[in-house]
Parts: sequence; structure tokens; C-alpha cells
Amino acid sequence: MIGDHDELVPLLDRIMTDYRDRRDFFGGRTLPANAVLEETAFADRPKALYLTFTCVTDHIHNVIGRTKQKAGEDGLWWVCARLLQNDPWLFDPAELVGNDRRSDLETRFKRIDLMDGRDPDWWYRTATILDREFDSDPRNLLQQYDYDAVRLEAAITGRYDFPGLWGRKNCPRWLRLMNDEIHGLENLEAIDVPVDFHIVNVVAQLVEAEIDPRDEEDEEVARQLWREVCDRQGYAPVQLELPVRLLNRDWHAGGQEYVDAITDSGPESTVAADAASNVRSSPN
Repeated sequence: MIGDHDELVPLLDRIMTDYRDRRDFFGGRTLPANAVLEETAFADRPKALYLTFTCVTDHIHNVIGRTKQKAGEDGLWWVCARLLQNDPWLFDPAELVGNDRRSDLETRFKRIDLMDGRDPDWWYRTATILDREFDSDPRNLLQQYDYDAVRLEAAITGRYDFPGLWGRKNCPRWLRLMNDEIHGLENLEAIDVPVDFHIVNVVAQLVEAEIDPRDEEDEEVARQLWREVCDRQGYAPVQLELPVRLLNRDWHAGGQEYVDAITDSGPESTVAADAASNVRSSPN
């Protein structure tokens, strides 16, 4: 694996290039949100609303105490996609808030295991601010802040009106999705990678360090490491999320072999073997 952080520079370059070209390890692999978007044909406004509200509900379930399932037909991204297809009023702030359908929202979410007690409140509060200030369209939010990722992050962070969107994981992820799927954003390179289990776990493997994917201090170590390497290469750290999450998800199904082949560490590396044994698998 990687003994010197300088070695991360060519590795990162190769990872980003291979992911962009969908070759080698990344050929045929995709993350849940992208899989849904590839199979649906949402117009821009409903797509922006779908991405926004799904991000709002992407958090640790407060009953089961772990991150919600995202992959597969029963995962969060497909569950919300079917909601948009079958119950479009949920994604229309003007309908939901204008006709005061909060109780209908709560009733509907009670039938969805993935939704916890916070979700109806967070969903409705997000719909309320979109309805009152942005004509029920997240694209108007982007436009109001001149499609500037830094200004958008500052506007959202800490606001009561945007529960689920502000924070060091969901806000960067939402900004990346807006940039990739709705409208290009300026200054995206200033936004940090949305650090979660996957990002920290891959860092632990690459730098041969004992890093706890669930420790906040170690999350900051991972965030700063990716920032340093991306700044040197001219990449936006937030764009690193996709290939790194894929590497961690499929570490034992080609990810480790892919990295070993690039770094020439190979299976004979005892350090690599020891590091790999510490990988914590995750379904998402």
C-alpha cells in the first residue's frame, strides 16, 4: 500500500482517470444514486427535488442506530424514486405546504421502514423553505447564490430550514449532485469530500494507518489528507467521493487488487495484507 503520502498523488490521478473513463476496476460499477438516475428520466425540476429530498433523509436511522440502506431496490435512492413516481405530491413543495398536507406526509412515511421519526419533520421544513423562498424549486436556490458552491454551502450550513442538508457530509454531497446533474457550480474545488465510513476506510488502507472509520477525529484526518492531495493535483475533493466509495464497497471484490496493481505492492506485501484484514465491510 502507500507508505509515503506523496505516492497518493499518482494513485489519485490514476483513480480519477479510470473512473472518468469507466475502465479497469470502475467498468460496470456504479453507486445507488447514479444507478437510479441512469434508469429514470426525471425532468430537471423533479430531479432537483428528488436529489434534494433524498439527501435530506440520508442519515443514521434513529431507531436502528445505523446508516440507512442505500443499495438495491429496497435502498433509499430507489425508495425515494418510487415515491416520486407514485406520490409526486410529496416532492412538490407548493402542493405539500400550500395545501398543508403534513399529516398526509407523516402517514405515508409511517409505512416506509427506512424513514424514521425525524424524516417527516425534516422533509416538511425543507419543503417549506423551498416553497416560501425559492418558488418550490431547488434550481432557484442555486441561481440565487450565483451557482457558487462556497456561497451555497455558507447559506445552507446551520440553518433550521435545511435540516439534513447542512453538515460536513450531506451538504458537500448535495452540492456535488447539483453540479453533476442540475447545473455546474463555481468554486466546487473549495468543497471538501463528504467524509463517511467509505472515505475513512479507504484512507486507512492506502496510508497503512490505524484509522477508525467511525471516529470524528479520524474523519478530519481523512478530510485533510484528501484536501492536501487534491489541491496538489487540481482536483475538487468532493468529486473524489464516487470512485473512493466504490473502492471501499468492493474492496474484497477487486478494489484491493486494483490498488495493488497500481502501486506494485502486490499480494506479497505483508503490510498490505495486514491493512486489508482490517477492512470493515459495508453494504452501502
